[in-house]
Amino acid sequence: MLCKSTVAAVLVALSFDTTSAAPVDIDAPAQNTPARQHSDGSRPSMRRLDSDFHVDYTVRPWPGLTISGVQFEYGGSGCGSDNSKCGCTTNAEGRLVMTGRGTDGTATGLDFKCNFNVGATQCHVHVDIPYVGDNSVDCSCNDGKHTFTGCDISSSGHDWHGNMDLNPP
Repeated sequence: MLCKSTVAAVLVALSFDTTSAAPVDIDAPAQNTPARQHSDGSRPSMRRLDSDFHVDYTVRPWPGLTISGVQFEYGGSGCGSDNSKCGCTTNAEGRLVMTGRGTDGTATGLDFKCNFNVGATQCHVHVDIPYVGDNSVDCSCNDGKHTFTGCDISSSGHDWHGNMDLNPP
């Protein structure tokens, strides 16, 4: 008798009328929910997973200084799967040209370095624009005497263009 009662209870529980339940659109936005926006009324933008991280820096050597031996060094993020989206070269004026793009389809930042020589002195410009966290740029020479002017970057953002000057000791 206990077995028949249990089966009957289960059948009763399963027989509730579900025709009055309204369908729910799980992709619809919640009703009466305001759109997210900044305090100035603008709407936030979503970071896309494309190469929206950009760096275009030019290092101008002081007259009489020569930049040579330029080499690219990957820092761990961005630059494309084969590092083809970043580079360190010199242009016709003898300036260091540092260009970089993020990697398409990834949630990574952009991190790379240009190493170069000024005479016997080794120098570098290292840019790190993480996907999350503060941006940084480091410009230095191993002799501690050459200095850079304009070697700065805002702690936020992801699109940087600018000029730096390499000064003599």
